Amino acid sequence: MPRSINKCWAAVVAVLAMLVGMLGLQAPHAYAADSVTSSSTGSLTMTGLENGVTVKAYKVIDVNWDDQAGEPKSPRYTWNSAVQQYVKTNFASYIDSSNNAVTETYLKADGAALATFYDKLSTQTKSLTADGEQTSAGGTAGTDNTASVTFSGLKMGSYLVLATGGEYVYRASVASIWPNLDEQTNTWKVENGTLQVKRDNVDIDKSVNEGTKDHVSGEGALDKGTDSAGIGDTVNFDLRAKVPTFPANAENKSFYLGDKLSDGLTLDAGSIKVYGVDANGNDTAQPLTTAAYTLTTTGAVRPDNQQAVSFLVNFNYDQIKQYAKVHVDYNATVNEKAVIGPGGNSNTVTLIYSNNPYGNNTYKTHEDKVKVLSYGLDVFKYHKVNGKEEALTGVEFTLKKKGAADTLKLIKKADGHYRLPAKGETATITALAVDANGKLKVDGLDEGTYVLTESKRPTGYGAIAPIEFTIKDKTGSSTVEHTGIEQSSTANDGYHSMQVENVPGLPNTGGVGTVVLTAAGVLLIAGGLLMAIRRKRA
Repeated sequence: MPRSINKCWAAVVAVLAMLVGMLGLQAPHAYAADSVTSSSTGSLTMTGLENGVTVKAYKVIDVNWDDQAGEPKSPRYTWNSAVQQYVKTNFASYIDSSNNAVTETYLKADGAALATFYDKLSTQTKSLTADGEQTSAGGTAGTDNTASVTFSGLKMGSYLVLATGGEYVYRASVASIWPNLDEQTNTWKVENGTLQVKRDNVDIDKSVNEGTKDHVSGEGALDKGTDSAGIGDTVNFDLRAKVPTFPANAENKSFYLGDKLSDGLTLDAGSIKVYGVDANGNDTAQPLTTAAYTLTTTGAVRPDNQQAVSFLVNFNYDQIKQYAKVHVDYNATVNEKAVIGPGGNSNTVTLIYSNNPYGNNTYKTHEDKVKVLSYGLDVFKYHKVNGKEEALTGVEFTLKKKGAADTLKLIKKADGHYRLPAKGETATITALAVDANGKLKVDGLDEGTYVLTESKRPTGYGAIAPIEFTIKDKTGSSTVEHTGIEQSSTANDGYHSMQVENVPGLPNTGGVGTVVLTAAGVLLIAGGLLMAIRRKRA
């Protein structure tokens, strides 16, 4: 799910093009006018932007022009007064201290040296006044690079250009407006500056139980990933984020992963492991040491909005910048607060990063979410009275997983309502009694096959055979997301629906018939004795 935090590199080509112009060599031209004066102006165009970012241009080098001679005067280029002292103090070889001229050392510096210079100079922009400020237009915010900005009416010289406030991390760029000699007409003309920014994608990705393949784990897909689990079960999660490339001298290099578990999931803080990932997708052989990050699991809050999270990883950028990605692996258990059915138990990771390497720190965020789904059993126990279904009470059941030796031990929530125990809880109940309405509910079951056995029933009712049933999500598979709706549910919820009838049993041999025969025998004997007494008296 590529989600673009992106880092935009300064276009070294633009710097070199500027230098070509400064050295009087031929380069493609975009002329602003047919004549040049000391007050001539031109434009700077910056392309390859996302929509809606703020772009500022700061003048750093002045062009010196001789209006009488109609040509550049010496020195041709001097550092703008706003940055002269900084250059003298930090890059003395780039400035002639006698006249503030730009030196040959600067003009012949390679791309890496210039990138370092402008990265460091960008840290001073808090004290500089922008010569122009524009908001990029065109394209779509955060999804493409077709927006642009154009600064018009800028005086000749070189400008430090900074873009902030978007989905990407932009690096300092430099572009120039300078006088260039058109050799065909032998005329000086103002050449406008252009800059095509460069960038690459960064991802944030979350998956659930990616080691098993019977569900959609969500690996590599945005807001995808579902699996089933029962209360007390352990669930594994993986977070992977591409490491942004901040400028080497950036003031702000914040990079966090904040993870928020729903109330139905309990974090196993001791299971959290952090790895570096190389360009081939391979994790480091051992987890990274805590020199690479700070982990907070108690009282953790996001730095951007102070909202609580289950844990926060604050990366030490200089310790992880060599990796293509970082990988956080951890476990959680399903607890007694688990939501049963479609709502599920969500788990959301938020990537939080600086999108303004210089000046006041601001953050951008991206999220990815997965769900853990739990199910239950819903039984209605009834008998028929005059052909009408009526609740039958005084019934108890036991429940176990098919093939298991032991009956499940549960915890009572209310009459007729039970749940599996959470990790660390002790459960003792095996006899599951229906409530006054003949209802029995069991919460927190995973997908699978179970056996429900009637263990107690009212006198006079016949026994029923054990009932084997399977809890299965209505749609969930290795290629289709789980919905949390159990396949047999009559209410489109997460409960396996079942109606169980009991009927009165037939009288046992020696029961009523024996009582009737015995009474008749007693009467016959009594009658015989009475006749014998009468005969004797006669």
